[in-house]
Amino acid sequence: MQNKVLLIGLDAATFRYIEPWLNMLPNINKLVKSGTSFKLISTIPPLTPPAWTSMMTGKNPGKHGVFHFFETNGKSFVNSRSNKAETLWEILSKEGKRVIVINMPLTFPVKKVNGCMVSGFLTPDERCNFTYPKKLRDDLLKIKYRILSDLTLKGKEKYQVAELKQSIRTRLKAALLILKEYPWDFATIVFMETDQVQHFYFKNPQCIFEIYSEIDKAIGRLISCVPKETYVIIASDHGFGARKCSVSLNAYFYELGILRIKSLHFITKKLLNKFLSIAFDRLNIFRKYLVLLLQKLYHNMPVGKAKEVIENIIIHLKSKSYIEFLPHDFNLSKSLAYSPFPWFDHTNYGIVKLLSKSKKVKKWLNKKIYELVDPKNGESLVKNIYDRKHVYWGKYATLGPDLIIEFKENCSGNYSFYSNDLWFREFDDGMHYREGIAIFYGPSIKKEANFNSRAMIWDICPTILHIFNLPIPKDMDGKVLMEIFKPESEIAKRKPKYIERRKLEEEIKLKIKRLKELGRI
Repeated sequence: MQNKVLLIGLDAATFRYIEPWLNMLPNINKLVKSGTSFKLISTIPPLTPPAWTSMMTGKNPGKHGVFHFFETNGKSFVNSRSNKAETLWEILSKEGKRVIVINMPLTFPVKKVNGCMVSGFLTPDERCNFTYPKKLRDDLLKIKYRILSDLTLKGKEKYQVAELKQSIRTRLKAALLILKEYPWDFATIVFMETDQVQHFYFKNPQCIFEIYSEIDKAIGRLISCVPKETYVIIASDHGFGARKCSVSLNAYFYELGILRIKSLHFITKKLLNKFLSIAFDRLNIFRKYLVLLLQKLYHNMPVGKAKEVIENIIIHLKSKSYIEFLPHDFNLSKSLAYSPFPWFDHTNYGIVKLLSKSKKVKKWLNKKIYELVDPKNGESLVKNIYDRKHVYWGKYATLGPDLIIEFKENCSGNYSFYSNDLWFREFDDGMHYREGIAIFYGPSIKKEANFNSRAMIWDICPTILHIFNLPIPKDMDGKVLMEIFKPESEIAKRKPKYIERRKLEEEIKLKIKRLKELGRI
């Protein structure tokens, strides 16, 4: 019997929640106790696009070219074309294996595979062609399939948790439909709801538990509908944890005098901020009318809730101006360094683009960054500063940042700042951590629940190829996790097969030719 592999992706899932809740998550508990579990170490930074891409290519970002949510020019979102490396489903398709890919981030625009694909996160919306084959889109729209839940209304816990649960159920319904209709050897379904609920309700464990519980039910249904001998893998692209503070590198560089703002931009935003601060002070007068407006907009929201929302808005607006200095405001010709990309406040990393080639400037800047300390307790905020070559390697490594700053565990990096801001801000919410999860379950998998062992995120792809007894491209960074297999199993006894990329491509072309002759593809 040929092996089958079902990979269930849980975005941002972490053992920080799963381990204490195991007895209340029966299906995950079964997989943990009957299989092998370990922490899966994500990319730097641990962000959705580079992390899932590394998992599904077996390579670090320097070999696939995806470092962030944005292209390296900072102007457009990444998409499936941004990834320059071959994905697991592309390798399997060429080997004649039938694949199903559902909701994997960075798969839009969809590409032809030997099976079917439903694109995931960063797909514009359901109006575009988000499936292969195209006819699958109509089937999904009939069940009101949604690519991502809309959680724009913060504070409406009951509504949002219900939305996320419905999203999980619909995704499950789609997966069950596709698994039944399409033959497959490898299938993957990704659930983003774990990431969404942790970002929105980090301080509300009950909301988070409800989503993990709903996911657990979905996992149970999926396992029940696949053959008993299927290898099941649960994996996350990164973990999640607390954030207590944030460092804006650009605000710090501005304070040091090595980042300059364009004069017109500086004056304009300063004046706008002054105007806004006066306007915000006047909001007190219009409280009553703002409450009525909010009730009207959101279908008779309770007066108490409307007042609470308005109060929070006023307090928030008074505490800081909302006209930020962004990279396009910087006078880079007169600056020495800056932090170029948005969305880095999701992780405890910051990035630096050096505008000077001077080694003295670089050495001085490293020293000044290491001097960053918490203004309240004097504790160091910086754990490490890495050169690009220590974090990325490969053909596209030069597209990565010059320096990567690793802050202490509960401190995030940031790139934007306001004209009246210091470089340090306090927070009380959550952000991405590097330690995700991996759980392997199947006929040849050991029973070993050890939440302290670790593997790299790019180890998943070659391990799956080894389960299928397929050759592994030598340029993959990941290694086969041989330690997860029972010593007496056939999979453990055979050695991983590695092959040069060119030779592999030639062999695959020959296999495709033979499969076409046999009428299998």
